[in-house]
Amino acid sequence: MAEHPGMLADLTYSEKELIRSARLGLWYTASALAPEDLVTCDEPDHQVRGEVIRELLLGWHGEVDPRGVRVANARITGELDVRYVTASVGLYLRECVVDQPALFNNARFPRLDMSGTHVPGLAATGLRVDGALHLRQGFTATGVGQRGAVNLVGASVGGSLSLSGARLTNDSGPALHAERITVDGTMRLRKGFTAIGSGIEGAVNLSIAHIGGVLMMREAQITNTSGPGLQAGQVRVDGSVKVRGGVVMTGHGHRGALHLVGARIGGSLSMEGTHLVNPDGPALHAERLRVDDRVILRAGFTATSGGTESSLIFKGAHVAGALEFADAHLDGAGEFLLNLDSAQCAYVVLPADLICPDSRDGCPGKARRIFVDGFTYTDVAGVGWQDWLHLLRFHTHTYLPQPYRQLAATRSAAGHDGDARRILITQQRDHRARGDVGGPMSRFAHFVWGALAGYGYRTSRTAVALVLVLLLAAGLGWWAGNTPTGPASFAAQRPTGGSCSTVELFGLGIDRGLPLASTGIRAKCDLDTASQAGQWFTIGIWLLQAALWALATLALAGYTGLVRKVR
Repeated sequence: MAEHPGMLADLTYSEKELIRSARLGLWYTASALAPEDLVTCDEPDHQVRGEVIRELLLGWHGEVDPRGVRVANARITGELDVRYVTASVGLYLRECVVDQPALFNNARFPRLDMSGTHVPGLAATGLRVDGALHLRQGFTATGVGQRGAVNLVGASVGGSLSLSGARLTNDSGPALHAERITVDGTMRLRKGFTAIGSGIEGAVNLSIAHIGGVLMMREAQITNTSGPGLQAGQVRVDGSVKVRGGVVMTGHGHRGALHLVGARIGGSLSMEGTHLVNPDGPALHAERLRVDDRVILRAGFTATSGGTESSLIFKGAHVAGALEFADAHLDGAGEFLLNLDSAQCAYVVLPADLICPDSRDGCPGKARRIFVDGFTYTDVAGVGWQDWLHLLRFHTHTYLPQPYRQLAATRSAAGHDGDARRILITQQRDHRARGDVGGPMSRFAHFVWGALAGYGYRTSRTAVALVLVLLLAAGLGWWAGNTPTGPASFAAQRPTGGSCSTVELFGLGIDRGLPLASTGIRAKCDLDTASQAGQWFTIGIWLLQAALWALATLALAGYTGLVRKVR
């Protein structure tokens, strides 16, 4: 075998054994020491220079077995620099220690496995792995700076990417910087995965990443003292995002502990038993999120936030299926716990702890507010529509018409028109209580409109009021006919003098009160306007007639729908 110019000539025993093992397709295990012990080990037989691994991958030491270069429990000294190397075989570094930051920028491997290995940093921008990339089972990276402890920006993984059980730390930047990464398979952050980072880029940065399979998280901890925990703005996940028990994300600032602004998920977003914490911003910021299936936040999901923003922000989000908050616990200091401004879903299941008993004076939980202007859905579940109506009335910051119309539309579509009318009547009451209906006279007219016509949604009330006023007019006519104004004269009498019959007096009151029609009774019996008593009865009849005019107008407008215009 001809030597390649620049090859190392002073190979140690362990390096020769590594070369022999790689050519035979065998594992080379340099020691029985754990990575923690290898850090301080100076035994030459336990060490391999990074340059030798590079030469093996380049084929300078002859053809390597297709099973790849496989090293275990070794201390890799010097630079492990495989930048721009296109390897024909995979590289496996199991439970090794790398003395200097590993440089894998723009390299290409069939497979790459560094499980259990400790590195002071992994720079792998533009890395391409045709198969799986494993940085798991105790993989540890401690780096500094904005590039991240592990930098996979723009990398491409043809199989799965697993960081389960990895521990990444960076006190001046991201722990995992994987912006624009492409993973064709599943990405796993499980089994004690820990990422501790700093800064606005997030402890874990998956912005604009594309994951072809599922993003899975379980028993993981992501912490950032000065920015998002998981920054995943505009991430695209073709499968589902499954964040299950034991996941704790802690962030700081307005981007949220979990940042999913503009994200697109082809399956469902499920967060069960997950804890999101942000002392000075939202727990979850998912503005313009798109989910083709369901969003499920339940079974021990908690969100704790501080500052002035909402705990959960779904502004402009589009969820094709259900938006489920069952059993979710929300705790925030901002104006709203839940922001669903202009969001859309098939149906919504509300958090149980948002609901409180209704009362005439509101409820003790009025501070637990939601924002639902522009929020559209086909139905509510988990709680009754009355509870949802209660939220609109007592748990929103101001009067807004659209949420009432939306709830009424869902009840009407389900065939419950009576419920829809009740919702729209409650809307008008809220309009008078918190909206702008004008001055005192306008507010009084609005009140009378509701009392007499149910704001146009209960016109039967107007019909009853019409009958009552006509009966009052009839009674007034009878009263006038029994009120003497002189000898043998009354406030209501015949034109030639003399008392009217009881039927004539009732008819007189009705005839006088009717706005348009006439019974002709006044030719036989009428009010004596020459007397003072007759004049007072005439004024009373006029007032009743004006009331009848108003009621008739309300009845006509209500039955024709002219006043059913919700502002």
